[in-house]
Amino acid sequence: MTKKWTKKEIELLKKDYPTKPKEELESLFNRNMAAITFKANSLNLKRQQYWTKKEEELLMKYYSTVSEEELATLLNRSIASIRNKASRLNIRKNENKPKAKPWSQNEIKKLKEIYPTTSQEELTEIFNRSINAIRNKAFQLNIKRKKR
Repeated sequence: MTKKWTKKEIELLKKDYPTKPKEELESLFNRNMAAITFKANSLNLKRQQYWTKKEEELLMKYYSTVSEEELATLLNRSIASIRNKASRLNIRKNENKPKAKPWSQNEIKKLKEIYPTTSQEELTEIFNRSINAIRNKAFQLNIKRKKR
C-alpha cells in the first residue's frame, strides 16, 4: 500500500524537488524516485538540472561524432535535453563533414538544359553528384522534370 503524502512533505517537495539530487530526495522522503516524480508531476513541479561545465565540455567535444542516444546515456539526460543544449551552445552534428562543392555556371546551364528529360542515373554520372544534390539544385532553380 502506498504511503500518503503529508502537507509538510508536499511543502518540502515543492521547495526541494526542482534542485535537490535524486538520492537526497529519496532519502529525505523515504520513497523511491518514481513515487516522488509521480507526486511532483501531479503538482506540476519541474526539475532544474543545470549543466555543469564538465558536462558542457563533454557535449562540445563529442556531439559531432557520438550519437545523441550515447550522449544521453553518458550524461544521464534525455535526447531532447542533449539537442537543446547543443543548440544553445551552437554546436552541430558532422561539423567535420566536407562542404558541398559549389555549382559552376556551366553546370547550372547544363542542368537547366538536360534536367527535364535526362534519367536520374545519367544525371548523377554527368554531374558526379548525388541525386539529392541535383534535385536540390533543380528545385532552387525552379526546374521541373517533364511528365512521362
